[in-house]
Amino acid sequence: MDISRDTLNRLEKGDGTIALGTYMRALHVLGLEKDFDIVARDDELSRKLQELNLPQPHTSRGTDQERGGGGASHG
Repeated sequence: MDISRDTLNRLEKGDGTIALGTYMRALHVLGLEKDFDIVARDDELSRKLQELNLPQPHTSRGTDQERGGGGASHG
């Protein structure tokens, strides 16, 4: 497969950081590349996450006023 032993170990453990192409090469070597269509078609977890339509995390930090704070009071 032309990958390191470490990458192969991580692939076997289902490491989510392994590139999709590496998984595809592994399926090809094992003669299972056509099974990828079955896995992709029956992805219940992704379907459920899409149905939940969870709000995206808010990454920008607004001003104190936007966050509801009045800032420091003077007086």
